[in-house]
Amino acid sequence: MDNFRLIFKILTIYKETLWKVGVSPDDVTPESLGTSETHIHNVLIVLRNAGLITGTNGDTIITLAGLEYLDSNYRMKAIAGERKPYSY
Repeated sequence: MDNFRLIFKILTIYKETLWKVGVSPDDVTPESLGTSETHIHNVLIVLRNAGLITGTNGDTIITLAGLEYLDSNYRMKAIAGERKPYSY
């Protein structure tokens, strides 16, 4: 799975945990995301180091920076289907 696609999916799950009943940080699994445990683990480290999420294991939440990143990042919107992807 593409790293940006995985980042979008993970941040979206953590965003939804803020207000949706039945959505949990435990939903970040290899089965639900279609990738390996190692890939998820490494991306979570990157997201924590960037300040986009905070906490550990079941206590992980999206930060304000994570919400802003998800909302404003052009590539994330392209992945979500809201815009055409830009070319490099």
